[in-house]
Amino acid sequence: MANRKRIGFLSFYGWARGQSYVTLAYAKMLMPEFDVYILKQKMNPIEPEFNLENLNIMETPSYNVDPKVFETWIKANKLDAVVFNEYNQ
Repeated sequence: MANRKRIGFLSFYGWARGQSYVTLAYAKMLMPEFDVYILKQKMNPIEPEFNLENLNIMETPSYNVDPKVFETWIKANKLDAVVFNEYNQ
């Protein structure tokens, strides 16, 4: 579909954790009309229920995301908006 908006999430993702479930719910809600990207904090495995088709995930090794990595992720994916589903940053 042409001209779909691109929405990014900075969040924990992929395992049974409150923040992960919130991001999963948003992704499922938005994916029919938007391209969804996740900058995943930590390198945990992604459990099957979080493995959505057409979901773009980039992992970072720790909770604290390097600002340059964050900027590169936004620019490389041409994101229109970013949602911060995290804490302490």
